[in-house]
Amino acid sequence: MTRKDWYTLKAPAIFTQRDFGKTIVNRTAGLKTSTDSLKGRVIEVSLADLNNDEDLFFRKIKLCIEEISGNQCLTNFHGMTFTKDKLCSLVKKWSTLIECWVDCKTTDGYVLRLFCIGFTKRRGSQLKKTSYAQGSQKRKIRAKMAEIMTEASSCELRELFGKFVTGTIGKVRVFFEYYDLYHATHSRTHTHIYLSSQTNPDKNTHTQEIEKACNSIYPLKDVFIRKAKVLKKPKFDITKLMEVHEGSAADTGKKMEREEAEVEETVAGSGGRL
Repeated sequence: MTRKDWYTLKAPAIFTQRDFGKTIVNRTAGLKTSTDSLKGRVIEVSLADLNNDEDLFFRKIKLCIEEISGNQCLTNFHGMTFTKDKLCSLVKKWSTLIECWVDCKTTDGYVLRLFCIGFTKRRGSQLKKTSYAQGSQKRKIRAKMAEIMTEASSCELRELFGKFVTGTIGKVRVFFEYYDLYHATHSRTHTHIYLSSQTNPDKNTHTQEIEKACNSIYPLKDVFIRKAKVLKKPKFDITKLMEVHEGSAADTGKKMEREEAEVEETVAGSGGRL
């Protein structure tokens, strides 16, 4: 172990736990540097560990090391999957499983492949035991899933992964800012954003939720983006990577309040007749 070095893994700023682990690498020897060996490594970590929330144990986030800063490895999003036990727990009898996948491109040049899964459910006044969808209904639901996933991906990569983390693409809820969901869960900011989104239904109407959009075709339940993987990446830009790692809750400073006396003096001494 004398020829080894340890590096700290640093997650993007949307997660609560920024330093989530360590990795080992051979020390620089000759023309082979340790940074070259680290770049490109893919780490799979549970979302429960990244956000200190055990309810999110079934989501696994893949992060790729893209830059080395001192003894820290700066990572970026690389993919997302569900655990097998979660997928097995969703499958039930007397319902139809509907899956769809689509290739989409974000505004910052990433090409992703998204996989969606959903299940039919009983209607409110239904007496029949089974809830099986017809072939034509399944085709319409898949087309609607592909349309919504394509529209939802018309943003930057970090915003798209924020939607995966919150589950807002599949579930029936109003879209609100992904950034404040986890960093301001117990603050006034989160309550304000949620209420303002509810009172402004026209906001983000182009990203309609899958359950709500498919309700007229056949009622759905347990709709999730079960998998997402990055197919192509744009040319590496260090400024874009630093934007992903800036703006966390730990980096924000203390809010400053201006004194009323100072404001009155400034207005009074601004010069000129009123």
